[in-house]
Amino acid sequence: MGPSEKQPARPDFEWMRAPATHRHVSKNYQANNYLQSLEGGLDTSHSSFLHNQTIGDNTAVRNIDGAPKIDIFPTEYGYSYVSFRRFSDAARYIRVYQYIMPFQQLRGNILDEFGKRRDVPIIEGHFWVPIDDTQTHTWNFMCGLDESVPLSPKYSEQREKRAGRGKDDFLPGTFKLKRNPFNDHMIDRELQKKTFTGIVGVASQDIGIQEGMGPIVDRSKEILFGSDAAIVAMRRLLLDATRAVERGDDPPGLDPSQCRNVRGYDCIVPSDVNDWNSYMYERLGPKW
Repeated sequence: MGPSEKQPARPDFEWMRAPATHRHVSKNYQANNYLQSLEGGLDTSHSSFLHNQTIGDNTAVRNIDGAPKIDIFPTEYGYSYVSFRRFSDAARYIRVYQYIMPFQQLRGNILDEFGKRRDVPIIEGHFWVPIDDTQTHTWNFMCGLDESVPLSPKYSEQREKRAGRGKDDFLPGTFKLKRNPFNDHMIDRELQKKTFTGIVGVASQDIGIQEGMGPIVDRSKEILFGSDAAIVAMRRLLLDATRAVERGDDPPGLDPSQCRNVRGYDCIVPSDVNDWNSYMYERLGPKW
């Protein structure tokens, strides 16, 4: 029996084990190839400008240093990667992402934009599931950091509204957002004088860029830099996986036990900490 004929094992991601009181999941449609969204989700440097809500004010934690250093660590399920940003002369801001093949991104959202612990710290991420070559369904999930962090319906809706996925942001009866390519994502040119995009909603800003590239972007015209390391690594893993399937082998990420205890995190660490993995070992451990 070849890989395509096997029944996939039931997934067992940590956020799925959180009770309903501590978990929230949503879904939206995107008019672009899934890979364009996945690439955006795995890139950390864009948040320093795309999501800058006050141009000229660089006090937010990811605006202090717009050129993060990235380290990638291959795993059985994909890779783990960490971005380092200067926070002060004595400290760095570190954010750990997880890429779980073939199209899941996972990250921590423990600190607010100024480096303070959030009142409701969460673990969150996305699945970008292809509908076909030019359309994608995006599943968005979040769960409380641990059992002491429930997610109330009011809080979950506030987070979705901030992203641009609030209950009133969808076309009635669909998963399609009111902000879409047919109305230029409702870009506000007056607002754009103060923000980078002029588009309301953090996820709406991402989607505007991803859909704005066209249904399938021509990557032969792109120029990649060091900050694109996570994107390059992801593409190589996917290409290797396609070759494995062609040989009749299983691609990475099929075994739920390999990624059941994976989570992301972000925190401020002293500048002299070099072994970030040991420093954050307990923080990266599962709580559900």
